[in-house]
Amino acid sequence: MDILEVSDRYSHIGNSFGLVCRTIEKQCGVQRQGLVEKFEFEQLLKILNAKEKMLAAKFFCQLPTNVGSFRVLLQLQDLGYLTATEYILCKKDSDQLQVDMIIFLESEFKLLENIFTYAAYNVDSGLRLKEILTAALGNLYSGLLNNPKISNLGYVEPLRKALPDKAISLCIKMHLSTLLELHRAESITEAFANFSAWINEGVDELTFVKHLCEKLFLERHEEVLQYLFKQSKSENFKHWRFYLILVQSIAISENPETVLVFEK
Repeated sequence: MDILEVSDRYSHIGNSFGLVCRTIEKQCGVQRQGLVEKFEFEQLLKILNAKEKMLAAKFFCQLPTNVGSFRVLLQLQDLGYLTATEYILCKKDSDQLQVDMIIFLESEFKLLENIFTYAAYNVDSGLRLKEILTAALGNLYSGLLNNPKISNLGYVEPLRKALPDKAISLCIKMHLSTLLELHRAESITEAFANFSAWINEGVDELTFVKHLCEKLFLERHEEVLQYLFKQSKSENFKHWRFYLILVQSIAISENPETVLVFEK
């Protein structure tokens, strides 16, 4: 979007619109020189009229993602100009989209909260948002399976505390389905053969499962177990590895003295 072209095209676009857009672009950039303070930036944004706000949000969405982009997006969201959901839905580059989502999972918890909430309550965009979130969680936990220390999962507790009930239920189910999909047993024979090894692995190595049980699934263990038991009854269920690890991790969370719940 060319700022001067927009100003010429719309008579109700004020002279300050170009300044705001240039400031938005600068705030997103790598260079710290010339950045304005958060309060000053918000005051500048507040001078826009309704049409200018819409166009400024569109302008921001067309900028390449940069080091300050998510700081600006959070300010735009707080002011009601543009939500993280709207930003994510307008992204057509799937590779960049997944990079953005991983950043949200690592540090942008308020933006992530907005996306989970819309996924749970918005009928029109809910399906697409669930697909985006599922892909992001799949990428994160596939990485954790290979290296459990690549993320501290700092986002899970803020989500549990912030999300409304329907959204936290969706969030929990998405995490459970993501974990189950991390491994499929070739047969029930394989599951029995690896029974103890998988449970011990979950206790000693794959500590992110324990973290989820203590931080995200807290006070919802019954809901989690009901979901797992229901899934295990489905025809040709093969997700035994993380089914066992999850059930054991919940047992340990409920009773830290429990070591192998299935052998008691």
